[in-house]
Amino acid sequence: MGLSATQASFIGTVLEALLYGVYCVVFPLYIRLRWQKRTTDSTPLVFPLLALFGLCTVFFAIDFILQYFAVFPEGRSVLTTWSLNVTASMLFTFIDFISQGILIYRCWVMWNRKLLFVVVPSALAFFSFEIAKIAVELRNPGPSFLLSVPKWFTPLGIASFSISLGVNAVVTGLLTLKLYLLHRDMTKTWMAAASRGKVNLLPVISMLIESGMFTFIAQMIYVIFFSLGSNIFLCIHTPMTIVYGIMPTLLVVRISMRNMDNRTTKLQSDILFMPDNHHSTTLDISKKNPNNVHPRTETDATSHQIQSQVV
Repeated sequence: MGLSATQASFIGTVLEALLYGVYCVVFPLYIRLRWQKRTTDSTPLVFPLLALFGLCTVFFAIDFILQYFAVFPEGRSVLTTWSLNVTASMLFTFIDFISQGILIYRCWVMWNRKLLFVVVPSALAFFSFEIAKIAVELRNPGPSFLLSVPKWFTPLGIASFSISLGVNAVVTGLLTLKLYLLHRDMTKTWMAAASRGKVNLLPVISMLIESGMFTFIAQMIYVIFFSLGSNIFLCIHTPMTIVYGIMPTLLVVRISMRNMDNRTTKLQSDILFMPDNHHSTTLDISKKNPNNVHPRTETDATSHQIQSQVV
């Protein structure tokens, strides 16, 4: 026996609450890194990430109220339920759009700020956003529409979600390719170790986070069940909204912590491999040429180039 709509919605709310709890851990971590000025490269993303957390919080509160009305229907009005449903649908549309915008910005930065990598995905994302907004507006002209679903609504919703999924597929693919090209040697080393049975999943998880792959996989499952008209869609609809907020924030946190680790490792390697007479030699050099105490090497330039291509 399959899940009823009420049961599926309840399970979805439970999963949503768990994910929102994770979000409440990830977002303060981002704020802390931002406060410590370790995310200076992601300054343009401050307001979108703040907006995502705020919108996801409001969405979670509205969904909780709707579930409360489902369990305790006494005293609720059709107008109130309709208003909350419309608000939640519009919030989902905006959250999806902002989340995609952050990934598109990330792709644009990684590919050396080439215009092609931002114009085409942005146009498709905006088109998907407009279709979803029109679908919500036409689907909910008034409380009388609450209990009826027009025949055109599902195809229009599938079109909007499919375009959004296509944008995420392109952006995720480009990010994965760029990450592979930047870390090709590390990838080959990992694959060689995996062939010997020594598997370290941390690099894989890191690449999945930084490429936005988790968002793409979750959205693909979301679109499939929506297209099938299955009640399982109701289980993943609300959790998916929180995923749209978590993953971009987690992406920025991961990059910031990686850059911090890289700087720490470089500093430690400089200290460990410093010759005994380095201090006196440095003083002599600084006296002769104070502007060239530590010449810039090719390795430093490469490291700087890689770190400059992050959000």
